Amino acid sequence: QEHKIHFGSRITNPTNSVIIGDSAAYSAAMFASENTIVGNFAGRHLDNGFGNTLFGDTAGSRILNSTDNTIIGKSAGINTTSGSSNTFLGNQSGNGNISGEYNTYLGVGTGVHNATGHQYSIRNKCLIYEIRQQ
Repeated sequence: QEHKIHFGSRITNPTNSVIIGDSAAYSAAMFASENTIVGNFAGRHLDNGFGNTLFGDTAGSRILNSTDNTIIGKSAGINTTSGSSNTFLGNQSGNGNISGEYNTYLGVGTGVHNATGHQYSIRNKCLIYEIRQQ
């Protein structure tokens, strides 16, 4: 059974997806499925991708055939076209990524110089708190 929730302009036929935003998943084809896309122009060029989570204006807007990415932040992962299994958190994080896979970028503007690398973890101005049991 197909489930569709679409709010935005010119959304075609992605299945089992939630798409909210003007021109979000604008080019999504029949083969794009199981994506959650929220933000104006987020996932705009998505074609065959599945399992992507994109939140923020223009987040992952150039993704074509990527899978299992989590991209959160305004303009985060904006140049990714075919990289999969990436996590970008922060405005403009992962912007250098084009086809890299298994990368994790945390913080504003992290990962701007890694276009095709795999399995990188980069953080910027990130605070980590450890909670110990007494």
